[in-house]
Amino acid sequence: MRMLNRKIEDYYRYAERLEIPRGNYIYDSDDDFKRQHACLLDSGICALTTLTREGENKIHLYFAPKRMVGFAQLGEERLSECMKQLTDQPISIIAKTDCVIYKMKGSVFHQLMKEDLAFCNLMYDILTENYLNIFQRYIQMEEASVPVRICTLLLDYCVLQDGEYMLPHFFTYTEIANYLSIHPVTVSRVMIALKERGCIIRHGQNVLIQDRALLGRVAHKDIILKY
Repeated sequence: MRMLNRKIEDYYRYAERLEIPRGNYIYDSDDDFKRQHACLLDSGICALTTLTREGENKIHLYFAPKRMVGFAQLGEERLSECMKQLTDQPISIIAKTDCVIYKMKGSVFHQLMKEDLAFCNLMYDILTENYLNIFQRYIQMEEASVPVRICTLLLDYCVLQDGEYMLPHFFTYTEIANYLSIHPVTVSRVMIALKERGCIIRHGQNVLIQDRALLGRVAHKDIILKY
């Protein structure tokens, strides 16, 4: 990650830094202006969503920092047509926490991809991470047990704050259940089991991570968590 961070400095030189408050749109397929830029998420968590026929936002993927978000629309016409075939519902990327992004004009992005080998290598590294995140999510949804999925989410998206690892407030049991396609009651049962094992504690509205190593053993199937 340290090498990637050094490479990202090259991206920052050509991009505009923006602070996006929680709940605001980073990308919206119905917004022509937002569709003309590529964005790199520097800090915070955002979510790729579509609007259901019932008018609710369905979350398909969370993005952690150092990921490209809202860039595929800058591809060639063939790629843009493929995106339209994925869904007939609007696609958006929403800030789930306060986020910092670096926004680059599409024309600059295309020029760098054509002329700058170091920039191309950076995009290769970042997009490989994007791909691996999607593949990991697919494998987990197909094959992993509920405790494995929940522990992986806790580890992937906990943040270090005031010396403690905690889950961002927006990750309610309902949010976790919807994302992992399980029932909120099941999420509650697994969280109780994790609390009994000393992995997590509740402090007010916060879920604090007490034993990341033990969470990792559950996530990697070294321990079978009964709930």
